[in-house]
Amino acid sequence: MKPLGVMKNSYLSIVAFLILVFSFTNIYSQQESPCASSSCTANDFNLINFYLGDENGDPFGDGSCDPGPPPEEVDAHIWVEFSSTASASRYSLYLYFDVKLTDANGGVTTSNESECLYLNQEIPHDGLLDIYTFMWDCGDEVELSNFYMSWQTSQGKPCGETSSHCYCEPGPIIINAPLIPNFTSQAECVVGESIEQITFSDATTGGLQPYTNYNWNFGSGATPATANTAGPHNVTYATTGDKTVILEITDSNGTTLTEEKIITIGGANCCVLDMSCPSSFTDNMTCAASLPDPAATTFDLEALGFVINNTCGTIIISNSDSTIPDCSGDVIRTYTILDDRNGNGIYDVGIDEQIICEQTITINDNINPTASNLNPINVECYADVPNPNINLITDEADNCTITPTVSWVSDISNNNTCPEVITRTYSVTDDCSNQILVTQTITVDDTIAPVLATAPVDVTVECIGDVPAMVDLGYTDNCDA
Repeated sequence: MKPLGVMKNSYLSIVAFLILVFSFTNIYSQQESPCASSSCTANDFNLINFYLGDENGDPFGDGSCDPGPPPEEVDAHIWVEFSSTASASRYSLYLYFDVKLTDANGGVTTSNESECLYLNQEIPHDGLLDIYTFMWDCGDEVELSNFYMSWQTSQGKPCGETSSHCYCEPGPIIINAPLIPNFTSQAECVVGESIEQITFSDATTGGLQPYTNYNWNFGSGATPATANTAGPHNVTYATTGDKTVILEITDSNGTTLTEEKIITIGGANCCVLDMSCPSSFTDNMTCAASLPDPAATTFDLEALGFVINNTCGTIIISNSDSTIPDCSGDVIRTYTILDDRNGNGIYDVGIDEQIICEQTITINDNINPTASNLNPINVECYADVPNPNINLITDEADNCTITPTVSWVSDISNNNTCPEVITRTYSVTDDCSNQILVTQTITVDDTIAPVLATAPVDVTVECIGDVPAMVDLGYTDNCDA
């Protein structure tokens, strides 16, 4: 047999003739193969080669299309090289065969085909037959089975089955196709691993088998990094992301081709993260200033009631607080817990996981400040009563306000005299208007008698009428003028 390239040139004129004279019909049916009921003893034809080619009979070149995914679609023809062993003419060639297409992932498509060629015409003694045209997904393996052909020994008879003037090959007949290097990758999760494992399998088709050499390069961070057999190969990666995987293959013709694909390694499907918010997430504070610091570690989060188990990446904790009230109201503290699986520090949908939890912290400063009552004082005179002095309150304190405000409120007398009791009141108020009153008792009690001036000297008079007139004696007092 000549090489296909030489054969193509030899039969070019015959091909042109065949295209002109073919009466071509495709009949899709589920009929039973004629091989089952025919003895086929004549063997008037030899079928030399079945191959894939273009509309002109040119075989597809090695590596001439892209197997994908998705695979490139190619307008393909199944050509048969044949020769006649009979000296007499033969007419009306009838063909029946089953077609099976198998893709790289094992998917199968089948059909039944029957055709009539050279109706009432002489069949050439040798040449090429274009027996089937279809859209070929690059790299799909094509095979025929139950291949049946029959012919008539006299002109004028239609195409049809005969019991002896026929050829039958149950098959399967693998259609010669170009070498198309290809491989598949299947991701799966491995217990205890956060990054998925990839199984690479050779899916090369065509060329001359067996294939004599395999060189795999599985890309950066792969274990194993390379391999030299068809596989399948189970490969793990140190990191997620895009990896360039290359398969170089050599067939028995010595043809070497490579297939390169970008495989995205993920971790999202390989880790069952157990992460949830606290069932009850509230707190109460009396002071805005005592608002606790947010949780910064997983240990802190777990202390608050978070559940964080079986993390798959790096846990990143972020938080934000709503406006913090001065005295009364709620602070909404929002935690965002990110399981960063690809290490880029941001949430990537489909790769990372995160939860958002809100904590309500109620602030209510309803506690009064404290201060002590001032010691009572006693004075003799009302004028001795000191003016109010807020600085006398020195032990004022509050749970929230650093320095509560001290104010004089009132002086209230009991309206008695000697003694008169005055109750002096101060207020101590915090920033949230919580207030107490402290008092001081001031007793006014004049216990010192007034002092008279010196009395006139004694005089002696003779007559009552000589008694001098009464004069007022002066006096002094500690309180009264």
